[in-house]
Amino acid sequence: MGSAMRRGVLWSVASLAMSKVLGLVAVLVLARLLAPGEFGTLGAVVAFLAFLQLGSDLGMQAAVVYEQEEGVSRRVHVAFTVNAGLALVLTLIGVALAGPIASFFGAPDAAWLFRLGVLNLLIAALANVHDGLLLRDMAFNRRIVPQVGQAVAQAAVSITLAATGAGAESLVIGLLAGTATWVALLWAMTGFRPRLVFDKAIARTMIGYGGAAAALEVVALLSARADTIVVGHVLGAIALGVYTIAYRLPELLISNITWMVAGVAFPALSRRRGNGMNEATLKLITVLSLYTVPVGTLMLVLADPMIHVLLGDTWRQAAPVLRAVAVTAFVHTLIFPLGDAGKAQGKQWGMVGLHLIHVPILYVGMSIASDSGLSAVAWVGTGAAVVYAASFVVWARMSLGIRSSGILFSLLPSIVAGIGAAAGAALGSVVLWNAPPVLELLLGLVLGLVGTVLALRLVTPGMLTRTATDLGLDPVVDRVLKRQRATPALRTAPAVTLSPAIVPATQQHLAQPEGSFSPAPLAPAVQETVAAPAGPAAAAGPAAPAPAVAGVTATPDTADVEDTRSAADIALDLAAQHFAMNRAYRDRLRR
Repeated sequence: MGSAMRRGVLWSVASLAMSKVLGLVAVLVLARLLAPGEFGTLGAVVAFLAFLQLGSDLGMQAAVVYEQEEGVSRRVHVAFTVNAGLALVLTLIGVALAGPIASFFGAPDAAWLFRLGVLNLLIAALANVHDGLLLRDMAFNRRIVPQVGQAVAQAAVSITLAATGAGAESLVIGLLAGTATWVALLWAMTGFRPRLVFDKAIARTMIGYGGAAAALEVVALLSARADTIVVGHVLGAIALGVYTIAYRLPELLISNITWMVAGVAFPALSRRRGNGMNEATLKLITVLSLYTVPVGTLMLVLADPMIHVLLGDTWRQAAPVLRAVAVTAFVHTLIFPLGDAGKAQGKQWGMVGLHLIHVPILYVGMSIASDSGLSAVAWVGTGAAVVYAASFVVWARMSLGIRSSGILFSLLPSIVAGIGAAAGAALGSVVLWNAPPVLELLLGLVLGLVGTVLALRLVTPGMLTRTATDLGLDPVVDRVLKRQRATPALRTAPAVTLSPAIVPATQQHLAQPEGSFSPAPLAPAVQETVAAPAGPAAAAGPAAPAPAVAGVTATPDTADVEDTRSAADIALDLAAQHFAMNRAYRDRLRR
């Protein structure tokens, strides 16, 4: 994983952690203030808005990212103009359709909320291209501000209004307040002041790519919102409210992580077209699934105590739905990086074709299952997700050249982790059978985490450390585990820890154009100290510590093996092995 992608993931994780913690707190508070029917109305409004937003910018944001220009050109202004114009048209259409759509969802009295919610489409259009500029430049440290600001504003307004007695309108008004805050902060972060400029030739070329991206968004959302449409239309607002709450937990903890990684992966992979893209994609699958599969598995096993503790008995019907939705969420995340690779290579139409096959089957299956209740609808969605994921893997092999065996191998650690999480959580439930739900939940989470780590260490040793390395977290791991970097070849040598003094010299050497690593240039950074030999002398008692030197801290080993190398030589060997294996260095050699 490249350094730019690592930084992007870490900044996005920070953003997501802050904004989604706020979102989760807001959901938990609002769930205790509002009735299921009011949440159902919000779910219907959000579904309506999502369909109005289908391709509302004709893929202009995606085109800005894909083209990888520098600065703000005339093309960016044209993209903003196309986006804003289409959003205005769709807003007017949405206002006209609000009444019939509210009746479709069984909430005709809430038609005014649907009309109010439509304004969100127009507000968001004022900053879609601004967000695209930050994505294109991979400026995730600046993008974090609007995302967190949006979450704070939405939570504050929604909770305040709900606490004063407002119903479903508190949720819709909070949505508008959050989006308006997002727009204002994006304008401040980018400094981009758009002009209304239209150039037919430029618009045509951008729509050439963006149109395919918009079509993919359309069919993807038709697939993602199938459950909401079927439940809301067939089973009514109360059932939709229960389903919405069950959907929100996996969405916050799993799906949003996926979207966050996609926001980083798409621009990063676009920069790597033809240069190790497939390898980076497989690495993304491994890293992403190592989080989503165990988390989804824990939700599957601990759904009952989770709903009871977090939401209360009012929402106990959401537990069976949560199990299915959690599995569906992590199944989708397993193939998401393949979709990012497809977009980066301009292969959206192939993915559109897959969705066009998947969507009708999904709608028909869910409609038939709706007679059997909410959980049946949710499990049909899970089965359809598994079939779709399998077909996507086949498409990736044929269209992207990513071997199915490579994908399966990348998923192996997450499968192991999921089994460990399930075993640990299930053990906790058995041990505390009929205990208070809060104790069952806490013990299940702890044992699930322990089971995940143990399973990975037993079946795929070193996976957690390698994943931390890929994410650039080596210093954190070293501090937490308080271990020293060493290789098996040096076990009989004096223990040596590199001090920061040697790192600049090593990095300076790696910056040179030579294609091989020689430790000789590092010699000035290390003062030679002959290590005290172990062996017979050790039998008389502990050996005296070796003196500290610049660049090296050496202590004698107690092994009955004599090593006459100097601490400096050992440090140089260790530096050579460590930095020669550094992923950034290997990427430089490949280029």
